Amino acid sequence: MIGASLAGTGNYSYSYPVGTGQKQGKYYKNLKIVGLIKGDKSLKLRFSLALATLLLFPGFELPSVLCQESSLSYQALQKVYQSYLLGDSEAGKGHYQSAINALNKAAASDPTRYSGPIHCRLAECYRQLKDNARAAAEARKCLALDPGYDEAYYELGLIAWQAKRYEDCIRHLEKYIAVSKDSASKAAARQFLDEVYVFSKFKSANDHISGGRYAQAVRELDQVVKYDPSRYSAAVHKSLAYALGRMGSPERAIKEGQKALALDPSDKATVYNTVIAYQDIADFDAAITWLNRYLTMETDSERRRSAATFLVELKEDRKQYNNSNNKKADYMAQMGGSHWAVSAFPLKVFIHPGSGVKGYRKEYDNYILDAFDTWCRDSGQKLSYELVDDPEKANLTVRFQGTELKGIARADHRLKAGLTNLRYNQAREIQKADIYILTVQAFALDQPVEKGVCASVCMHEVGHALGLGHSTYIYDVMYFRSSSKQTGRPTTRDRATIARLYASYPVLAEFKPRAKPVGSGEKITYLPPPTFLPPARPKTDKVLPPTFLPPPKKRKVSAPVFTPPPRSSTPQRPTFLPPPRKEKSESKQRPPIFLPPPVRSSK
Repeated sequence: MIGASLAGTGNYSYSYPVGTGQKQGKYYKNLKIVGLIKGDKSLKLRFSLALATLLLFPGFELPSVLCQESSLSYQALQKVYQSYLLGDSEAGKGHYQSAINALNKAAASDPTRYSGPIHCRLAECYRQLKDNARAAAEARKCLALDPGYDEAYYELGLIAWQAKRYEDCIRHLEKYIAVSKDSASKAAARQFLDEVYVFSKFKSANDHISGGRYAQAVRELDQVVKYDPSRYSAAVHKSLAYALGRMGSPERAIKEGQKALALDPSDKATVYNTVIAYQDIADFDAAITWLNRYLTMETDSERRRSAATFLVELKEDRKQYNNSNNKKADYMAQMGGSHWAVSAFPLKVFIHPGSGVKGYRKEYDNYILDAFDTWCRDSGQKLSYELVDDPEKANLTVRFQGTELKGIARADHRLKAGLTNLRYNQAREIQKADIYILTVQAFALDQPVEKGVCASVCMHEVGHALGLGHSTYIYDVMYFRSSSKQTGRPTTRDRATIARLYASYPVLAEFKPRAKPVGSGEKITYLPPPTFLPPARPKTDKVLPPTFLPPPKKRKVSAPVFTPPPRSSTPQRPTFLPPPRKEKSESKQRPPIFLPPPVRSSK
């Protein structure tokens, strides 16, 4: 009531006492609540509420927007308003620098009732000019001057979105949704927020895929499939299918691939990846069916030829998989068997330096040593080796190569990521072995090989160098082609075969492994090298960020209303005062009228 009566009288600058007893008569910082309130119901109400709050709660701090404009005249505020209108108009035309000049002129009088819209509009102008640092500074200044100006949170979200700081964008949009009272804008912001979240996770997952971190990619993508359906659903399921296939989960890769193709049936890369996944679980009938589908979609002549060859090999793989020998404890009968003479041990191993070889990494030497250690242990500790520093002293050499491997037998039309050449003596014992490990991708010689692929190749080729042939069982390390079902470590059948091959050899009293222990952060993740066309990475270049969503509808900004000066309760003196009445001097007074004495009565 007090606030309302003060507002009604136009007494907008008011200092009031608070407290009782000893505090009576003290002033709350001599606070002046000011504003051009007359004719503005919103400000009248805010003023009344503010004053009532301070009377009831003397220590309460008011927002700065209620405690402003104490020194601005109507004319000055009118200039602020006009400058804002000019800036707003120029921004609407796309003349952002002109808008900034006008808005900065208006901001020079801060704080005013227009500070919120002025600085929020400045933030928008700087954002349009791609000056994200200034844009964010203006949005924060807006909130400092007017904490209730929720559009500034939205502007901060758009600034972060433009700068590709997606986590910050999500945080600011969540704040806007929490404080805004505009249900339509909140719904639009929620949709935009969800799309930014899905896109950011999708982008992060594809960065993991590029780095070969497939498990991390799957974790990221699993978080966003909950938002299906979205504009990114097809791309998410494509990437998820690819990552799952590469990390050895072909069953789930098939399911995700089918979800992706239900959303985008024209994606031939996912069709091909589904072929690989079915091949990896040894469902060759399904793999052949999907490869035929791929052939109807592929237009590139070279890839069509390769796929047609792959189709022939899949039919051969189906026969091999059904080989009755696959049920045996080892595959000795399939490989024929050749071995080193007892006198050759310990094998003299020389590893050629890999420095300067394209795609080479120092840890590849350790992969070779780990492979030798593994097979020596699995033989029942009947094999041993030692490193020599001269290739002439070695009977087994290892060379890393960054160019196409020459001399590869291509009767089965399969590219290999490694090669082992064996030479025998007259007794068909191995006399010399040369291992070649490719450090670039067999199907893309300009790209380095993945570390997990190199580790798998090393294990397989060292097995050959020790005398092991190929298995026809898909899970064995020595399977005649690669599969994601292989763990990179010898299976029970692999171990049984190497042990049987050297069964007659004496057990070594002591075996000393030479590979360096692999730390937990550097754990080898074995990956199968491709034998035909490799699994195709989903194309993400056309997956664009969420469509730009403009800020919510701006608040209406009303012009200042002129307020006459307040009336005073004390009577004012008139402008004109008549001269005082002069008293006549005593000398100029007329003499009194003579009065005769009273008549005496006679006795």
